[in-house]
Amino acid sequence: MFVRIVNSFLSNVTTRLYKGVNKRENINVNSKVPKEKRRVPFENMIYIADGPSDVPAFAVVRKNGGRTFAIYPKNNIKAFKQVEQLRMDNRIDMYSEADYREGTTTYMWITNKIKDIAERICLEEKHAINSIISKAPRHIIE
Repeated sequence: MFVRIVNSFLSNVTTRLYKGVNKRENINVNSKVPKEKRRVPFENMIYIADGPSDVPAFAVVRKNGGRTFAIYPKNNIKAFKQVEQLRMDNRIDMYSEADYREGTTTYMWITNKIKDIAERICLEEKHAINSIISKAPRHIIE
């Protein structure tokens, strides 16, 4: 029963985040929000977690275009095998030790994904702006 409550809570929190429930009074978790109006689109999310209770949230984020990263305690072979199984089952994108220091796999993967997301957002914004502006008149040279 406890696991179901935790799973429901994590899925609910993820949904609240991408819909903006915590920022807009008139929206609740069951409100339909068009993809382009969502506060944090799934494709801009990186979900980082460490346990079996996170599998439903991993699934929701990953299925909708977000990235997922599992962490495990250093030197814990049981936890390592568990996150490796999550990767083999295509439930997560990547995993590493719960060490966020610069130079670690965890640090490099997360910062790389943040850069990828930022570059994609900038490119999308550039295309959106270019699609609505007209060309400025130029001097004609004959």
